Amino acid sequence: MIRTSIVACVVLTATAFAQSRKASDWKPALSYGGAPECPQHIGRRVSYSATAGIGPITAEIIGTSERTSQEKCTRTADLVFRAGSKKVLPLPHPDTEQYEIADFSPDSRSILLVLDKTLPPPSYKQIRNIEVSVVDVSHPEIRVINVWDLFGWEKCEATVEPQGFTKDGRVLLLARPSTSSSKVRNDCVPDEALYATDLKSKPIRLATVTTVPRFGTQVAYEHQACKSDPDIVEACFTIRGRLNVWNGSPSLRIWHVGTKRILGVDDDFPLRSELDAYDLLNGAVWGNFEVCPFTKDRPGVMRMVCVESANHLTYEKY
Repeated sequence: MIRTSIVACVVLTATAFAQSRKASDWKPALSYGGAPECPQHIGRRVSYSATAGIGPITAEIIGTSERTSQEKCTRTADLVFRAGSKKVLPLPHPDTEQYEIADFSPDSRSILLVLDKTLPPPSYKQIRNIEVSVVDVSHPEIRVINVWDLFGWEKCEATVEPQGFTKDGRVLLLARPSTSSSKVRNDCVPDEALYATDLKSKPIRLATVTTVPRFGTQVAYEHQACKSDPDIVEACFTIRGRLNVWNGSPSLRIWHVGTKRILGVDDDFPLRSELDAYDLLNGAVWGNFEVCPFTKDRPGVMRMVCVESANHLTYEKY
């Protein structure tokens, strides 16, 4: 997954937090995606979200950023369905939005798409930042509804995490007081609870013992094109190394066996699926790594790379 160690920490923290909750269940989305950051050099960068699936149907978010000059870079994001045939649906506002495929509906005909307009610190506010759309797999179309409008909220803050669908096909939302560190307005809700809505009427609060169902699954890991990235400065090469988590940035690093050289894995590039399956928070992976450099090789300076492929892998648990 993207920024494996960082995201793993976030997921573990979020999971631990969810387990400590008494009000309701919580589950992460099946897939997260959006347009990648623009490359520094002329060319096209492509990222692929995790692929969500139910039966023969899959959905993923493919993001691109293409620099055509030093002054111009275009970012796009598409929702891509595969259900016998391929359908591509352009996503709105790729420069300012991140997207989630929360889950498939119980009849597998739709997905719940989440659009998150949350800005990073210090501008981070949880005000009117979450929108949702139930997208039909057969005839995909985005009809965005702002969650604040659904609830009838005014200029108040809240943390809203769309969860997917209830067993009878209603949209399931988790709402709680804002977790923003720079909260400037009152909270929209006094406590945490799950709500269900048909997106036509105000959400109804559910019983505190409600469990969030999951109908789809994650069938493939997210990844980003490495070897073709415009910011690669030299030809890719293969080393024998040990990959593990370090303190600081980048959090993932590869020791080149037989040398004193450490390669830093760029945090913006997800690991290949053959590596992402390992628990890197609690162990290291030894193997042959094909890496592509973003920086020149300089003595005493950590070289930044992405991982194109890896094989002959063994896992060493701490």
